[in-house]
This record gives sequence, structure tokens and C-alpha cells, in this order.
Amino acid sequence: MIEFQNVNLKLGKESSSRFFELRDISFKIDRGRITGIVGLSGSGKSAIVRLLSGSLAPDSGKILINGASLGQYLAGKKLQTLFQNNNELINPLRKANDIIMDVSLKRKSKDVLNKKAINQLADRLGLSSSTMQLHGFQLSGGEQQKLGLIRILAANPEIIILDEIFSAQDFSSRRKVMDLLMELKNNQSKTILLISHTLSIVKEIVDDVIILYDGKIIESGQVNEVFENPKHDYTRLLIKSGDYSLTTQEIKNIETY
Repeated sequence: MIEFQNVNLKLGKESSSRFFELRDISFKIDRGRITGIVGLSGSGKSAIVRLLSGSLAPDSGKILINGASLGQYLAGKKLQTLFQNNNELINPLRKANDIIMDVSLKRKSKDVLNKKAINQLADRLGLSSSTMQLHGFQLSGGEQQKLGLIRILAANPEIIILDEIFSAQDFSSRRKVMDLLMELKNNQSKTILLISHTLSIVKEIVDDVIILYDGKIIESGQVNEVFENPKHDYTRLLIKSGDYSLTTQEIKNIETY
């Protein structure tokens, strides 16, 4: 279980007129569920990802994993994060296959996936054996995203954090990634936190959704309940935006958020 308890975060210099904040963030994510975080750019989604990855520390509040501190859990490498910008995972000068195999070589653990399992993942995601022999700089943005996903899955994590995994995927590739995530949840009880602007995907594959606005959670719950009966005007605007049914006045309203 992932648990945020009254987490607050402020980023910025005192001399700056612009601060970014997470304010009193509290939520729980149970094992074996996919939770989506939705909100406009600047709402705080990526800050939550960075907190969970350990690259940021909260100013106050607690982040617990299975009741233990986040630091203790991260030390066991059972949480893996795929950031929206995954350049650090994809060395442009190395072959795709070697980038993945590094996980097995560095970890030397019986828990990591073997070569056969990794090749099966690549095949499922549409990365052919010839593609896996290409260097990082030769891959498209979508291929790099899928390679990054395989790399973190090779470590066989219990918790998977995905920041905009669908942003560079075409329709067929999106479907393959969605099917894989559903299988990881249903067959392996993986806990997945999905950050996405694509509401149609969120509605289809997540169990629970968190709506962020200006560093605050304004609505959360089971995805069907939130999307079918939104309680906040901001949530209603996001849903209509995802359905491409916003009126001119509603577009103006959402731009004020």
C-alpha cells in the first residue's frame, strides 16, 4: 500500500514570485490496483512522482509504503519509476537490448526477469528483435518509451509509477501498453500509479482516480463514480475536455484554472 499522510511541498526560491506547492495531500493506493492521477499541467502530478521516486522530500507529512518509510522501501528496489522524460534510462549510444540486460547484470538477483521474459515483453509491446539491436538514438520516441517500460519491469518491481507513458504512442501501441498494464495488475498484483492526460485511457484501465488542481486533491474515488458523477466543476471541465465536447465559454473557463 502507498500512503500519503498530509504531505506538503513547496518548490522555489524566496526571491521568486512563483512557487509550486503540494498542499495537504492525503491518499491511499491499495496493492493490486491501478490508480490514475489527472490534472492540468502544473497541478502537482509530476511532483508526486518525484516524491515517490525519492528525488524530492516533503516539507511536512509522511509517505509510507506497506507501513514502512519510503526510504526503507526504495532501498529494496521494489518501486520503479518511468518519468515522462526518460533520457536517463535510454543511453543513446548503447543498443536497446544491452540497456535492458544491464538490469540483470547490475542487480544479480533471482527476482529480476530473465532474458526469455524480457524478450517476451519486447515482443508484446511490438519491439522486434531487429529493433532491440538498434542504438538508443535510432529509436523513435514511442520506442524509447516502451524500452523504458521494459527496463523498469525487468527489475520485477511491486510498485510501478508511470508518468505519461502514452504520450508518444500511436493507437495500436497504446492498446498494447494498456493490455500489459491490466495483465500486470490482474495476474501479478502489481500496484500501478498512472499519470496521464488521456482521460479515455484513464477511464478504461484505472480502478481509482485522483483529481489534482493547484497542488490540492479536489476529488477522488473509484473511477466510474468520479467520471459518471463528478462533484467539482473542475472535474466536469476535465471530463468534457477529454470528450472534446467543451463549449467556447467552457474553454475560457478551463483556461482560468
